[in-house]
Amino acid sequence: MYEALVRMAALKYVRLGPHDSLAAALETLLERNVLKASLPPEALVDCDVFRRERLYLQDTDEVLRSVLPKLQVSYSVPLREGSGAPVGSG
Repeated sequence: MYEALVRMAALKYVRLGPHDSLAAALETLLERNVLKASLPPEALVDCDVFRRERLYLQDTDEVLRSVLPKLQVSYSVPLREGSGAPVGSG
């Protein structure tokens, strides 16, 4: 399968297209023809846009600050390796 992708990239984006590099052609093929076709639109959103529009807001900051002590405690408890459970529990 990988060879097929490399061959398609070479034909579409090197031989017939804008790239001189097979690496750039493969990256373009994956971005334009594989990822966009197989992933939902929300998976392709720029994460910085999400952060700026939804996370870095005054309301979000106030909520997170109000629960900060609880968050700090929950992240300070060591977990048993591989279980996700706190050390010393069950």
